Amino acid sequence: MQAAMYLLSLAVMCWKLQQVYSVQLRDHGYEDVIIAVHPQVPENPQIITAIKDMVSEASFYLFNATKRRFFYREVKILVPNTWQSLNFQRPQYEAHQKASVMISNPNFSYGNDPYTLHYKGCGNKGKYIHFTPDFLMDDNLLMVYGPRGKVFLHEWAHFQWGVFDEYNYEKPFFLSVDNEIKATRCSSEMVGMYVCKKRSCSDGECIIDPLTGNLEEGCMFLANSNQKVKSSIMYMQSLSSIVEFCTEQDHDKEAPNMQNKICSYRSSWDVIKSSADFKSTKPILGTGPPPPPSFLLLRSRARVICLVLDISDNMAKGQQFHRLRQAAAIFLQQLVEPGSYVGIVTFNETAEVKSTLRHIVSEDVRWNLTSCLPDTVRGGMSVCEGISAGLQVNKGLDGITEGSEIILAVSGRDTSLPTCLTNVLGSGSVIHTIAVGHDADPELESLTESTGGKMFFTSNNKDSDNLIGAFTEIFPVNKDPPDLLTKITSVQRLIEAEGHFSGLVIMDKTVGNDTVFTITWEAGDPPYVIIRDPSGFNYTNENFDHNLLCQVSNLKIPGISQAGFWTYIITNTLKKSQVVGILVTSRPSSSTIPPTTISGEWTDEGITPEQPRTVFAELKQGHIAVQGANVTAVIEPESGDPIIVTLKDNGAGKHHIY
Repeated sequence: MQAAMYLLSLAVMCWKLQQVYSVQLRDHGYEDVIIAVHPQVPENPQIITAIKDMVSEASFYLFNATKRRFFYREVKILVPNTWQSLNFQRPQYEAHQKASVMISNPNFSYGNDPYTLHYKGCGNKGKYIHFTPDFLMDDNLLMVYGPRGKVFLHEWAHFQWGVFDEYNYEKPFFLSVDNEIKATRCSSEMVGMYVCKKRSCSDGECIIDPLTGNLEEGCMFLANSNQKVKSSIMYMQSLSSIVEFCTEQDHDKEAPNMQNKICSYRSSWDVIKSSADFKSTKPILGTGPPPPPSFLLLRSRARVICLVLDISDNMAKGQQFHRLRQAAAIFLQQLVEPGSYVGIVTFNETAEVKSTLRHIVSEDVRWNLTSCLPDTVRGGMSVCEGISAGLQVNKGLDGITEGSEIILAVSGRDTSLPTCLTNVLGSGSVIHTIAVGHDADPELESLTESTGGKMFFTSNNKDSDNLIGAFTEIFPVNKDPPDLLTKITSVQRLIEAEGHFSGLVIMDKTVGNDTVFTITWEAGDPPYVIIRDPSGFNYTNENFDHNLLCQVSNLKIPGISQAGFWTYIITNTLKKSQVVGILVTSRPSSSTIPPTTISGEWTDEGITPEQPRTVFAELKQGHIAVQGANVTAVIEPESGDPIIVTLKDNGAGKHHIY
């Protein structure tokens, strides 16, 4: 069976995909540790209590294991907006996609096992830690995993410092260079016995295979419950004596574990000591315990968003304004989730409110908002005027701006931008910035990062879809399954006069609800389109809703769209060439089965010939990794042709991007 193919679009300098780490270390204490409860988890106040108990216990273990260097000072618990029983505050920049810890239901791969999503190598931060509600509340699992606080510390070491497990279930023992059978463990001084797992060995006992000189398959090392050694937390944190990390003195470099494999045979403590956290922090003098962590309870709410769009003369370059208007129309008609509140502001030297906040409850509201998009550009530019008006619009819901969002699309530079940074930071609003074109203001990046938003640089390439892609990335990815929007495909092509292009769209069975085919073009009447479903039925222009002002046409497939291969043919009806695009989005076909999604990022920021970067793609269904797929990354540089790289799912291959 041919593996499924997935396309990952990235952009170098033009579209900056960034991993946002909310965790801050200040004066020995970790702050802004966000623990997010998934929307599918039913309301249960005991989960909040269990989280507090776990982190409080973990702070004590962390403090002692790091020789009195670190503890948890501030933890924010973010729950779904359906939770009502407790007194929750409103989040500001805190969101599920920025969480360090996720609490969600078990998945098929891990069950109730805690784990950390981490693929960036030794010493690099992970993406998030995952726990299940059962792990937090079922005390029977303490016999399996040990104290929850020590489990949290084990996962925190993966997440924050980039160390790896010192056990190996596949190779629980090995033959050393001295021809001695040893358990895969750390510390190497840990004592125990070899036992036969599930009586799968010969005669039910562990014996040495005469052909290999090693124990035969089915044997495992069973550590004694009472140990004199204190390490290692990355091997067996469940034992009561284990309170430290493995050091160079007791680390076994021969053990076939991930710590040796990924970290070049360094001990976990050696890696931790090399971290920026460790280098910037000295031990706290004295003998007393660390201060207890504080907890802030936050509840998600409906999104409040204002589009703040540049209509200055800067936007008149090429097709910038036309492409921005198309992308904004697609955002309003498809991407922004139901229940949100959306307003629109335009600005040049002054700002104009095109629409106050509208509640997204119907298609009519979406079309009315789309009709408010600007149709002309003129004049100079004052970004501060636009942001100020956007904040006033967001205040229209309940009188405050905290936790609201602004999507700022701007071209060129504004020397007065620093004058309003203080007011923006004081508003508590999150600013997402889309820099349109090459001449981006460097102050935009600091504005975005300081408010917890996302930053995008989009190119002027005519056949690029990165402006639409930027709006797609602003869409929240951690939604309840029925609301989760999935981008199936997005392609733009320059088509010659009366020419055409065609393609294939693969719709798997996990999606199909609220499927929309969106066609974009540059001028004149819509191109002629034929969409054929897997059964052979054709949809044509008569089935589309057309927005001639924005040059956007939408085809909404009724009911659940068929799984299988869909094809499209798009014909340019003009006597001149033009860029034509197709975007396909869909929502899950089931409220219980998550769709397959893909996301990507770099190892680091900035790409130079001296310092190439690695591209990572995460392909998963819910929290489960999808294996065996063909994944292609299209990297769009600031100038020149796109770079196409085939990614490998075994970590092999170093793709140098300059």
